[in-house]
Amino acid sequence: MLIKNTMSKFTFVMKQIIYSVVVWLLNNSLSYDKMDELGISELLLLYFLYECFLIGIAIEIEKRRNEISIAMNIIIAYGLYIAASYYETRKEIVLSVFFGAIIVSIFFIRLIFKEKIDEKKKYRNLLRNRIFQSAAIVQLTLSISMLILTVLIFGVNKSERIIAQRTETVNMNIEADSGTLKNNEKVILKLQEKSWYKLSLTERVNTLVAIADMECVYLGMPKDLVIAADHTLEDTTLGTYEDRENEITINMNVIYESGEQSLEVLLHEIRHAFQHRLVEAYRKIDDEEKNLKVFQEIKLFASEFRNYEDKNYKIYYNQRCEQDCREYARERMEEYYSVIYDK
Repeated sequence: MLIKNTMSKFTFVMKQIIYSVVVWLLNNSLSYDKMDELGISELLLLYFLYECFLIGIAIEIEKRRNEISIAMNIIIAYGLYIAASYYETRKEIVLSVFFGAIIVSIFFIRLIFKEKIDEKKKYRNLLRNRIFQSAAIVQLTLSISMLILTVLIFGVNKSERIIAQRTETVNMNIEADSGTLKNNEKVILKLQEKSWYKLSLTERVNTLVAIADMECVYLGMPKDLVIAADHTLEDTTLGTYEDRENEITINMNVIYESGEQSLEVLLHEIRHAFQHRLVEAYRKIDDEEKNLKVFQEIKLFASEFRNYEDKNYKIYYNQRCEQDCREYARERMEEYYSVIYDK
């Protein structure tokens, strides 16, 4: 099958064009992943598909017009795209795979050319055949290597975890809520969808830590929340707050998809941090004052934290601490929207 013709030249060319376009369109529609985060244009994939198409036509049009050849050409193009996209952050993986492909290719090419050609009359034909065999070996080796590279990189990225660094300068000179947001609109405007998609993943996470610092000032908490993005959270878990680590973790898929949804999840989890600070303060007051009505909701928070329910969705959703977080996030989102869409 690998060296047979199973279709006409016209069909072979047209199928390769159609499959290449489909792969390019699918990648564009699904690629809120790392490629765009690293500043790699989707046109680069189109370029690799075009180049592999031309090279494939040159070496396959006569003897290997089949589905396997088309698949190998597309796999190589996509693998090269992945290699270019991730080279800076996954250099060791990329270089190791390419080095392995080169070694394997050289080994088999040497085997092909090892046998001597005795008859001079057949020299040209045999040499030509060996060159085409070598090209086929390189193509097969490279396609397998690019498939391995893609699986390795996406496997590593799936377990990736990014912890934000406090790189944004946030103006906190004004304590008033509206003043804090307005005076930091440069940071907040990064949440606009058109701006969000231009940011790298690290820049997005660092933007969220700047927003977290603003919320901490607004709520009267220390600016020491740890903000992380994680691929390993379940799809149904948009974010979590771990009080022992004082850490908010946001599902990386949320950060890929939307700045506004990332903000809403962040606000929800920050409110949980605030609730825990309220419970800490509540535990420090005199027992005779704990029955005051002003502390009743905080007392309920403390009880729910001790018996927190996250298995049964109905019970989880109706816990007062969760209701309070949703209310806070909804109210604050309206105030952020006034800045985001004021421009």
